[in-house]
Amino acid sequence: MQKDLIGYELLGKEAAISVIRSALMKVSSEGFPGDHHFYITFFTSQKNIVISDELLKRFPKEMTIVLQHQFFSLEVKLDKFTVVLHFNNIAEKITIPFLAIKSFVDPAVNFKIELNDASNNEDINIGEEILSKEHSYNKNNEVEEIKGAEVLSIDQFRKDKK
Repeated sequence: MQKDLIGYELLGKEAAISVIRSALMKVSSEGFPGDHHFYITFFTSQKNIVISDELLKRFPKEMTIVLQHQFFSLEVKLDKFTVVLHFNNIAEKITIPFLAIKSFVDPAVNFKIELNDASNNEDINIGEEILSKEHSYNKNNEVEEIKGAEVLSIDQFRKDKK
């Protein structure tokens, strides 16, 4: 079999992260429509995770959160999202990079995305490549205008037909 020169694994991961990001952005701005809700499993030991020491002690490898009724301050950025959840009646702000996500499930519509083991070095390298290719966004997660192209008028090439 030929080596994958197109990079389907990278393209698939880009698409999966984009779907998760878009779903979270939609819920962040509009709330959950109907019975939709998310189960998000992530690796707690992944770099750039922000969780309390208590939660890290309880979940040293991975953790699943549910976004349904009682979550607050959902903020979605290009490379991560932040949400406030309650654990034992204590509000905890959690920041989860998209590269740390193991799975994303919306059981209301039987939708599931499984990402590979993000503790694998190859997956981390692929993930960093994914984020570096997202060059159409600036640091505030706003789409930047693509520059460098110039529009030319073709009028100068037309022959007068008068």
